[in-house]
Amino acid sequence: MSPIEESLIGLSSGRSFSRLLVGYSGGLDSTVLLRATRVACPEVPLVAIHVNHGLQKQSHDWEDHCAAVCSALEVELLTCRLQLDAGGNLEATARAARYRFFADQLEADDLLLLAHHRDDQAETVLLRLFQGRGLIGMPLERALGGGRLLRPFLDIPREAIEEYARRHDLGWVEDPSNSDDSLNRNYLRERVLPVLRKRWPAVAVSLSDLAGRHRQRDAALGVLAGLDGRGLELELSTLEQHPVAVQVELLRVWLAGLDEHRATFRALRNFLDQLGSAPHRQPRLDLRSGTLRRFRGVLCYVPDYVMPEAEYSLTAPGSVTLPHGELRVLAAEKRGFSISGELRIVFRRGGEQILVRGTHRSVKKILQNEGIPPWLRDRYPLIRDDDGLLAIGNLLYRDVDSALRAGKRLWRVDWTDK
Repeated sequence: MSPIEESLIGLSSGRSFSRLLVGYSGGLDSTVLLRATRVACPEVPLVAIHVNHGLQKQSHDWEDHCAAVCSALEVELLTCRLQLDAGGNLEATARAARYRFFADQLEADDLLLLAHHRDDQAETVLLRLFQGRGLIGMPLERALGGGRLLRPFLDIPREAIEEYARRHDLGWVEDPSNSDDSLNRNYLRERVLPVLRKRWPAVAVSLSDLAGRHRQRDAALGVLAGLDGRGLELELSTLEQHPVAVQVELLRVWLAGLDEHRATFRALRNFLDQLGSAPHRQPRLDLRSGTLRRFRGVLCYVPDYVMPEAEYSLTAPGSVTLPHGELRVLAAEKRGFSISGELRIVFRRGGEQILVRGTHRSVKKILQNEGIPPWLRDRYPLIRDDDGLLAIGNLLYRDVDSALRAGKRLWRVDWTDK
């Protein structure tokens, strides 16, 4: 058995997972990964995920090619066609959209395999170093969606992948953008690394080892500083007990645990400086897939989200799935509201009020008092009927007239955000 397949044999030992998913572009690396996974793990449910970015005129042909290969291997194929904005950093936008789709597909105990190899790791380390982001490589494994992401080829050189493809006579597609050296990663691959290899043939191994040692150091720093398990929130007090230089490192380590490597050391230092502003100010740091914000003494990582539509219709009892959560209207026995006419879900535009204990109260003030962060208030669900505002999520309900209470059904809201 080849080293390629041996790197995958261990997946079925010492791990508990329901499905293996393979990120499958149709290119050389992912083609080898898909074929080798099928051979090494024949009894495991296997799904190939193909993301059609729509950036090349051949993209639909590539999708057809992937379907044919999966059919021959008897592998289920899941496809997604993206519609990307042409502005900004298109490469970064495509990557963020791709990983969002991956995360959406991963359920509990699923394992997603990606075909990044040792040469890809060397490119990543150099790219992030030159961009002022430190010696940060791709992790071998991390959480993603409801499951885990794993890069089983991360210690395998590209030459071994090419040799495997030749030996098994595999076919793959070539993306013409891979030769466009106006893109930073391609420039490193085509112009920089070949020169370095002539002088230092083991440069890819050295960079990969360096990334591994750096990640181990970061993991130790995170444990010593108590960053483990912080999730999307980090108390400012955790940072403020250290000198500024250490605060920058801790902030970088915490964000790296969220797979956020975009911010440079300078950007992190500037953000920390802004945290000294008045409490009512809203300092923010825009990252690759989210934003860093401050709220009541806590740093909050806010993942990028899709804004909901202006209005959703709903019938009681019933539910509506929103981009950021699930809202249900259920029967209530005591505390609740009665409905007059059509039921709708809307969102703040400014100036909304709700009748509570005979007084009209500001929705904005209620959300503030309930501790809803500013960036969530404009997408917090409000429920209306023909007579006006009925409920603010499941926080507060409109007064119910005692004469009506006896003759009308009462309802309550069950709101679960993502």
